[in-house]
Amino acid sequence: MAAGIAARAVQDPIELSSHLHNFHVALGWRWVVWDHLVIRASVGYLQTLGSSSSVDIPGQPELTALANPVVNDTLGAIYKSYVKLPFVGLGAGYRF
Repeated sequence: MAAGIAARAVQDPIELSSHLHNFHVALGWRWVVWDHLVIRASVGYLQTLGSSSSVDIPGQPELTALANPVVNDTLGAIYKSYVKLPFVGLGAGYRF
């Protein structure tokens, strides 16, 4: 038994939450058609620069306290490595 934590089955769902801190940049164009219809197009890029994550294991506060730093560090490294996203946008609007 590690650090005096009793092994018990967790019956309730484990809650995991993450907040990503992103940087994004985009370049866009706009065209007016027939005096009122506006068409917009854009291309851009998004990347995660940092994150904060936490886990809540119901009924096991000691295990939650041990897991939180590991979850935060592990997910932070994964988000920084893999959350990189090019994107395109297309939209239409009507101006009065």
